Amino acid sequence: TAQYSFVKSAPEAAKNDSSIKWIIVCYHKPSITPNEKDHAGLADLRDDYHQLFDQCEVDLVFAGHRHSYTRTKPINYKTEPPFYTIKVDDADGPYTNPDGTIFIINGAGGRGMNKNPSDEAFIAATNGDPDDENYGVVICELTNQGKTLKGKFISINDDEVIDEWTLNKP
Repeated sequence: TAQYSFVKSAPEAAKNDSSIKWIIVCYHKPSITPNEKDHAGLADLRDDYHQLFDQCEVDLVFAGHRHSYTRTKPINYKTEPPFYTIKVDDADGPYTNPDGTIFIINGAGGRGMNKNPSDEAFIAATNGDPDDENYGVVICELTNQGKTLKGKFISINDDEVIDEWTLNKP
């Protein structure tokens, strides 16, 4: 389709441009979630685009909509359940040029929180129980001449760092 061709062109161009270190994709509704029963991800988006993300070596995918915070480990897409192969099993990193994409959902700034319980092995971090109401923001910072990307999920309730991660490029 025309939309797929349009979406495909940007990460492909970025992958082939040696001056671009990071490929980051953003969209509103998440394609994966830690709790499919409570708030399912968009399966069509996952099935149509996650293979493209793998092929283009997308580093991060940011989504919102779901009222919580979730970060995955670096993962690759598979066409059959379970849909993901964990590429780096360490939840905390730091990750150095991982062969996989990290997905971050941050909709933890709106109304009541969604439930986040998960036994999915590909989930690295969440903002916890919805009763805790850990509303917050994600802050990203490039350091080391653009070779290191650091991120934090910070609770706006008490400025506590709930999650932090580091990605490194050679």
